[in-house]
Amino acid sequence: MEITGNPVADDLLRHLAPGTCVRLWLRNRKVLLGMVDHVEDSRDELVVAWPDIQPRPRRKADPDSLTIRFADIAAMRRFPNPTAAVLETRLAAMPPGTHLAIRGYHHDAHRVTVERGRLCAIDWDARTLVLHDLTYDLDVTVHFDQMLSIEGSPTESTGLRRA
Repeated sequence: MEITGNPVADDLLRHLAPGTCVRLWLRNRKVLLGMVDHVEDSRDELVVAWPDIQPRPRRKADPDSLTIRFADIAAMRRFPNPTAAVLETRLAAMPPGTHLAIRGYHHDAHRVTVERGRLCAIDWDARTLVLHDLTYDLDVTVHFDQMLSIEGSPTESTGLRRA
């Protein structure tokens, strides 16, 4: 379990607003992605709506919400919106060397463009990644906040052409 979030103080958890998208690394080595429903201050618990737990539990039940004790949370990452949560979760599963096509508003563009290349590095704190553009043989930095979608494959073909 690679933790790419920040250690959490109880005070930070108490002030999470309903609707905040979070990724939680739990002390039992599971990772949970979901949206804050509410905080139970009196019991030091966080209620997460629509939880997605990795690795998946063996039982078939898929709860609409899950209550997590503050003490069970090792680290947390907050996302600005649900789209960012999904994109960052997909990125976390992609190893270096994966060929990506990322649609977004790159380099202050006023229209959607596509950055293509081989994934070199991800800086989770700066919310950026570096692609090596094979066409121009240069490294390109992509900001998470500019991404709209990601396609990835282990080979160079991603099915998207440069815009």
